[in-house]
Amino acid sequence: CHRAGINFEIMAHTGEYAGRSSDAEYKVNIYQIKSLDQPWNSHAKETLSCIKGGGGNLDGHTMQFYRKRLDASKCTDKIMFYFTDGKMPGANRANERPILERELKLCKQRGYHVVGVGIGTDSPKEYGMDTVIVRSANDIGDVLDRLATKFRKS
Repeated sequence: CHRAGINFEIMAHTGEYAGRSSDAEYKVNIYQIKSLDQPWNSHAKETLSCIKGGGGNLDGHTMQFYRKRLDASKCTDKIMFYFTDGKMPGANRANERPILERELKLCKQRGYHVVGVGIGTDSPKEYGMDTVIVRSANDIGDVLDRLATKFRKS
């Protein structure tokens, strides 16, 4: 995106179970790697390289947060690459699934393009997302091809 002159931000998320079995409580942790107004530099790259996969993603609530970020953005073309490394939602499925479905519907209504990037999984397809499966670093080109395809159609 940087080399193509596309303004972008990078965020990461994970979920956390923080309750007892009789009093379940989940927390969403969202980390800003790079905001729209920050440069893509060595600090941003180092921050991104420190991100490690976790479990228990609350994909409904994280999708809601990211959709609101798109709502607030003044960018003309709004594309979200939503990376996942497992089943969606990863935790609290009964509550998260309807939120995820609602948020994806809102994204579509608002003209936002959401591409699911599955690290070894095609789980975003279940929610109707354009999906690219990444099994190795060589597959990253497929993600970029999806972006190029989207802009050629627009």
